[in-house]
Parts: sequence; C-alpha cells; structure tokens
Amino acid sequence: MATQFRDLSRYRNLMIAAALLVLAVSLAACTPAKGKCGDGVCDSFEQKKPGFCPVDCNATVGENQPDESSATTAITAGGNYAFHINYAIDWQVTCNGVCDAAFIPNQMLYLRGDFSIQPDQSVSGDGILRVIYMEQCQTLMPSNSKCAIGTPADGHFSISGKTSGKKAGDSAETVELTLTLDQLPTLPLTHTVLIPPTEISMDNTTQMLFDGLLKNSGIFNTPLILLATPISGELSQEQTSRAGSYFESDYEFSTVDRAMVHSLHSEGGLLFINPQTALPVIEQ
Repeated sequence: MATQFRDLSRYRNLMIAAALLVLAVSLAACTPAKGKCGDGVCDSFEQKKPGFCPVDCNATVGENQPDESSATTAITAGGNYAFHINYAIDWQVTCNGVCDAAFIPNQMLYLRGDFSIQPDQSVSGDGILRVIYMEQCQTLMPSNSKCAIGTPADGHFSISGKTSGKKAGDSAETVELTLTLDQLPTLPLTHTVLIPPTEISMDNTTQMLFDGLLKNSGIFNTPLILLATPISGELSQEQTSRAGSYFESDYEFSTVDRAMVHSLHSEGGLLFINPQTALPVIEQ
C-alpha cells in the first residue's frame, strides 16, 4: 500500500511539473517580444511608428517625412532646414515587498528643430519637444489603485552652430548643431489609491523623468557634427548612419532602501526632414 501511495504521489508530482512547463511555454509564446532599435527585428512598437527605426524595419518614414522629390540636397547659406528625433521611452517599475506606483510603460517623445544658415555660415533656430504617443498608464496594485494621464505640454529648445562652408553660397559638407534645452515637456500623471471608503489622489508629472533621460542622452549641450545632406524616402542602415546621430539613454530613481525602483530606457535617431513637414498628432 505504501509503495502504491508513493507511486501515485510521484505520478501526481510529475503531472504538476508537466502542467507548469506547458503553462510557462504558453505564456512565453503569448508574450510579445520587445527588442531595441538596431536588433534586426521590426517589432510591433517600431511598426506603429514608421521612421522610428528604419535600421530594423527598412521602411519609408511615412507621412512625417517628405517625398524623395521634395528633399533638399544641400545645406547652404540663406536656406531653411529641419530635423526630427523620434525618442522612444520604456518605463519599468520593480517592487521588493508591498508597494505601489503609477507609470506609463511606453511613450514617444518627438523633437522637432527648425534652423536657418546665415551668410557667415552660422546656424540659428529653435525647436519643440512633444509627447506624441503614450500607452495607458498602469499601477503595481491595480486592485487597490488606478491612474490617469493628463494633457501633455510641449517643451522648447534653441539651436546654434555653424557649417563647414567658407562663404555665402557654399554647399556645406557638415553642419554642427548645438541644442540648448530651454523648457522641459510635461505629462501629468494622477495616481489614486483606494482606501475604503475614501480615495487619495496624488498628482505627479513625468518632467523629472524627461530631465534625467535627456541629460544623459547626449542630445543637448554637446555639438552634433552631422553630414549636411538631408536624406528622405526609404532608408537603409548606411543612409541612416549618414543622415545623423543615434542617441540612447538610461535613467533610474528609487526609494532610499531601493524597495521600489523606476528604470527608464530611451533611444532614437536624428534625421533631416522637409521644413514643410507638419507636426505629428498626439496619440494615446
């Protein structure tokens, strides 16, 4: 009888282990893989944002980019030019113990700059930073809390620099741009904790997150030496490298005891665009 009981117990344990293995495989198959720009995979996030990662998707930039026929072929004094950076932000929160937080897993920060070349080959201009895409916010304890995203507000930056041209009318081979951040964008985020029979709401803003990411990105306050031939249309990896610079940044903040850690990663590339290109609409 004891032997039979041991056999039944061993059989039950094997069946539980097999069921857990099947469940793990099923969860893995149902969880969409999320990679990074440059990993060779055109994932669902990159597909939603044409032109964000042409290296992976090798797709046309879409309605935010000019047609090949309308692209400017050289940067010269007296001309007006523009660029953009689609800056994707991934936000994750980990908790060691019991804690709660509100966060937005994925966002897209759009930087658009417009500048002109003066007769002395100096550069002047300005630009905006706009949150154009955000996933629905989440909390760590959805059964006991909720969150809501408010209306985003644009940030602003100024542009200075010079070109490699020697005199008016020269076609420059390179253009040096220095972007100076004047005002950070904001994205209000309300975190409401349910404590029956009342609710406690905390109004926050993602401005601190943008500040940390952008300071680490290399986009601002550092001269960017760019090839001065704007490229549009279908972009190969070689063309993307020639068109501008690629930026990547990480930022982390936590409680003093690190019981809760917010980890953010951002990345995106600079591309020249037609100055007539309209600003993208905000998606949520």
